[in-house]
Amino acid sequence: MTATPKRLLRALDARDGHLCAAHGTFCSAEKLVPQHRGNRGMGGRPSAMSTENLVWLCSSLNGEIESDPSAADGARHWGWKISSFADPAQVPVLICGVWYLLVGDIRQPLRDDEAVELRALYGMEASA
Repeated sequence: MTATPKRLLRALDARDGHLCAAHGTFCSAEKLVPQHRGNRGMGGRPSAMSTENLVWLCSSLNGEIESDPSAADGARHWGWKISSFADPAQVPVLICGVWYLLVGDIRQPLRDDEAVELRALYGMEASA
């Protein structure tokens, strides 16, 4: 597996702080790992190495998402896991209770109606 480049981890910190997207400050900073929203695949897909494709999650939640189908369904509901065919800059993601689009190194907050529309478009409203 290819490690996430340090430049992307620094950009992720600059964009989101070193906070778990799910639990915010309730997670220990030492236990955070970069969650790749779209799978990297064997050896790491170069297109998956972007800040739009990353959020911080605590390692325990990350492990659950990767091993438990119901946790993976929840992660898709919140935008922490997306189809590898989807453009992560177009799929909304919940970070600390707020819906965003991740565009480059910027989080663009979504209005409620925008979040509802985009989540319906990507089939995110049906679970969790």
